[in-house]
Amino acid sequence: MQIGFLTACMRNKDTLEIIRWAAGAGFTRLEMTSAHVGLEKDASRDEAVKKALSSGAVHLSSIAHYDGGILNDPDKSVEALKKAVDRCVYFDTDVLCALAGLPLANKTKEESIRERLGLVFKPVCAYAADKGIKVALENWFATCIQDFGLWDLAIETVGAENFGFNYDPSHLLWQGIDYIGGVRLYADRIFHVHAKDTSIDDAVRMRVGYLARGWWRYTIPGRGRVDWGEFVSALGKVKYQGVLSIEHEDGSVGVEDGLLLGKKYLENFVA
Repeated sequence: MQIGFLTACMRNKDTLEIIRWAAGAGFTRLEMTSAHVGLEKDASRDEAVKKALSSGAVHLSSIAHYDGGILNDPDKSVEALKKAVDRCVYFDTDVLCALAGLPLANKTKEESIRERLGLVFKPVCAYAADKGIKVALENWFATCIQDFGLWDLAIETVGAENFGFNYDPSHLLWQGIDYIGGVRLYADRIFHVHAKDTSIDDAVRMRVGYLARGWWRYTIPGRGRVDWGEFVSALGKVKYQGVLSIEHEDGSVGVEDGLLLGKKYLENFVA
C-alpha cells in the first residue's frame, strides 16, 4: 500500500505546487480533484502537470470528482463524469472517485438510488470500463450510500464490475457500522481507500444522544478511534494494494502539518 492525500485541502494552491510539496514531503500518491486537473483540456497546463507526475516519485492514485448534486441532472452528471474518465486516462490513473449524490428532494435514499443512480452510473461505468477505469464512490454518510444495505442496493442497481467504493472508515465508525468486517464483505469492490479518523466525545454523546451532532468529528489518522492496525491488516488480508489517501478535514491542525502527522502515523502500518 502507498500513502497519499486528497488535494481538496489545498484547493487554493497551484497543481504543480502541490506535486512539488507532496514529493518533498515523501508522499507517493495524490488523489487529485477534478478542479486541480480541470475537466476541460488545456494543452500547456496538462503537459506541465503530466511531465511533473511522470518525472518524479509522485503519481495519481485517482482523479476525484465530488459533486453532491450528481443525481439532480443525470445527463449533465454523465457528461461531467465521462470527461473525468478521460482525464484519468490522460493522467495515467485507473480510478475515478465520485459521490453517490445526496438524496433527491422528498425522496428516501433507497428511492433516490432506484430512480436515479443507474441513470448516472450505468453509462459512466460502461464508458469507463472500455478505457480500463474503475469508478469508486466515497461512502460519505450524507449521500445515498450511508450503510451497507444501501451499498448492496447501489451495486445491484448499477450492475457493473468496475463499480465500487472509495472506502472511508470514518463515516462508518461513528454510526456503529463494522468498518473492519466491511472490508471482507466488499473486498472486490474496494478500489480506493480514504484515510480519515473520527474522534468521539463520550461525555457529550451521553448528554445529547446518538441522533444529535457535536459528539464526533473527523480527524487526521491516529487522532481518533479507528483501529488503523486492524484496518490496514484487514485490507492486506483481502489483497488490497492501493493507496491510503488522507482526507484532511481536521480543523484542529493546519493543512501541511496535518498531512505530515497523518503520513507519519500511517507509516507504522504500511511497509
